[in-house]
Amino acid sequence: MSPPESDPTKSIGLERFTVGICSAGESPQTLARLIRGVRTEKLPPGFELSRIVIAAGAPSGATSAFLRSVASEDERIKVISEDERKGKIDAVNSIIENKVGSYVAFVNADAMPLPGALSALMLKVASDRRVGAVSASPVFRPSGDLNSRVVELLWAIHNASALTLNHLGKSNHASDELVAVRSEALVSLPYDVVNDGAYIGGHASSKGYRILFSEEAKVEIEVPSRIFHLVEQRRRILFGHAQVWKKLGTLPVTLESLLLLNPALAVSILGKVMAAKPSRILVVPVAAIAEIMAGLLAMGDRLAPTERHVVWKRYRNDER
Repeated sequence: MSPPESDPTKSIGLERFTVGICSAGESPQTLARLIRGVRTEKLPPGFELSRIVIAAGAPSGATSAFLRSVASEDERIKVISEDERKGKIDAVNSIIENKVGSYVAFVNADAMPLPGALSALMLKVASDRRVGAVSASPVFRPSGDLNSRVVELLWAIHNASALTLNHLGKSNHASDELVAVRSEALVSLPYDVVNDGAYIGGHASSKGYRILFSEEAKVEIEVPSRIFHLVEQRRRILFGHAQVWKKLGTLPVTLESLLLLNPALAVSILGKVMAAKPSRILVVPVAAIAEIMAGLLAMGDRLAPTERHVVWKRYRNDER
């Protein structure tokens, strides 16, 4: 059954929502910055942040003490702590079980919504009952080295693809760095799902909801600092997309799938990305090799079923 049509004459009224933070080993300083940003966001009239759920997998002693402290200071904060990491899906499902309100904004603990991002997402997801999820636009601070330039190209392609599909009304994929989801479009995720955003978006789309992208809502993310870390990350993502395809029967619409489903549109998107910054062409060979390697590894993972991606290694910029 499709969701009901929106009534343009009806005011939004008070819209309550939850922010869910998925944490896996972040420091107290990182979490403090994120929580402070969430709590100080100036929301549009009619919106209320009713709960902040922090699902922490295997937090350190210092992080556990910090989370207990912030929870005691703000009754909206609920901390769910596990002694061992069980994977992000366990965290996502815990957030869904403890949500309050009509919407949930999921954010990774190593990401940082820029000022206004949460407000932009809430306004967009609440604007029409047919909207099931709205993803933010990931950005990062490039260092200028080869790896950083490859990552910048891949994210530029990602955001350009998401924006184009948003305008065409063809998106069924949500980015999990920061995404606002209508509560009634949510469902508990299977424990072995790797790409939670792709599954959430695909499921909501299958129920008739629109999946949107907000260019205005920016979220700063951490990215792999080495090429082989990037290949492993892309391996997991490509494996996860194939997994969602098998579970939901619909392939997540990204540039990779567009190369098969609509090559002309894929080439058009790539052309726009290169035209916007011609120097990107210099790193295309490296990006292509990395993507091919990741694709072959992901294919091998599919042929020999594995749960290696359910709980994955986190790569941070300070790792050496």
